[in-house]
Amino acid sequence: MYVFTTRADTIMGVTFCAVAPEHPLALHAAKSDAALAAFIVVYSMLQLYWSASASPLEAYGGSTGDAQVDELVTSMTRTVSYGLYGTMAVLGLLIPGLTAWYYHSRGPKLRRFAASNPAWVIDALRAAA
Repeated sequence: MYVFTTRADTIMGVTFCAVAPEHPLALHAAKSDAALAAFIVVYSMLQLYWSASASPLEAYGGSTGDAQVDELVTSMTRTVSYGLYGTMAVLGLLIPGLTAWYYHSRGPKLRRFAASNPAWVIDALRAAA
């Protein structure tokens, strides 16, 4: 890993560097480390909870002045956040698992197909893909 800094004197003797859980290096490392993958999932769920529990109006300077509008904006934002981000979190876990299962289950069938056909057929199919 390359580390860039404008203050080389502060990095002398560093024995570790932290990487954000959403960084591509962390996601790559999580593919071979179940504990890291679990941490990233828990971290993502906590981020979802923290973002959904905060008032959406705080980001825009507070109240609109009308309590009913404030409640409507807050409830709609939370509904969309839970629905959208919750669905994406589930799909983020489900799709890689299903993809791995599909390729694992298709492997024996593909090997039988490749073994029962001449090499030129396989080459023609690969070229056409």
